[in-house]
Amino acid sequence: MRNCVVGAMLLACLALQGCSGSGGDSWTEVKAFEDIFSLNDLWVFGPDDVWVVGSAGAVARYDGTDWAAEDTGSFTELTGIWAFATDDIWVVGGDELLHFDGSAWESTDLGAQGIRDATGLWAHSSSDLWIADDDGTVLHHDGDSWDRMNTPCSSNSGIWGFSADDVWTQGVFGTCHFDGSSWQEVEPGIPGGEGDVWGSAPDDVWVVGESAEAARWDGSDWTVSENSSFIGEMARLWGSASNDVWGVGIPGSIAHFDGNGWAEVKHQSIGAPYLRMFKGVHGSSADDVWLVGAELGADRNCGLVFRYQP
Repeated sequence: MRNCVVGAMLLACLALQGCSGSGGDSWTEVKAFEDIFSLNDLWVFGPDDVWVVGSAGAVARYDGTDWAAEDTGSFTELTGIWAFATDDIWVVGGDELLHFDGSAWESTDLGAQGIRDATGLWAHSSSDLWIADDDGTVLHHDGDSWDRMNTPCSSNSGIWGFSADDVWTQGVFGTCHFDGSSWQEVEPGIPGGEGDVWGSAPDDVWVVGESAEAARWDGSDWTVSENSSFIGEMARLWGSASNDVWGVGIPGSIAHFDGNGWAEVKHQSIGAPYLRMFKGVHGSSADDVWLVGAELGADRNCGLVFRYQP
């Protein structure tokens, strides 16, 4: 595996070559990067404006034709992105928070706040940021000061919310909820795992734990979808509406919820000489959904980008 110098030199290392074959069906592979080991998350403003983040401080933007690297000055494994506009983009990873104002990137040291391994980011506004840490803590910024909170969950891999008094986390050892005054562990009825949480409304929240199972909160009770026919797992979630939710994971698994039930629409054949891991999914509409991840194999290790166009 080749290693690429990041930062200002990253642009020269972006190979616009597909790392593997077509995604098939409505999912097709977009030209990706052979020199970025892993892509971990993304934000989609539209079909011609997609931002991805990944290993060694990599941030790149797709304009509908080609990719261009952003010189963030970071060498951190970037794991999460949240954006309000092209001049208000937030990226997190390790002990670092990056902000793009449309012209330059500014870095904030999260280590000073006790954060060492940031895993996810959710934001209600630029003055209401929530960062999940792998050790189970959550860091909140109100625009002026930081507040580090301990949750009953001893790890966090995903975070989602609707307001400052309605925030969820998911991690290896369970699911937690913040009601504005305290964090409580909840029991959705599925095993814990490095999964994710996403919702269309406070009474429509999905949780996955890196398995074929998914749990849905309707505001009062949990309902579990077993999905025993799945070959793969769901580790990351995103949807455009309550009846249009996507789950992605290993091995190259893509699943869809249409309002009636979950169906696995794609997965990698078991026994292939490589392993696909999808780590992020996001879209601008029901007809414009993207996912990112990594492909590991004997002769290639690189980031992946796939796009859904029905």
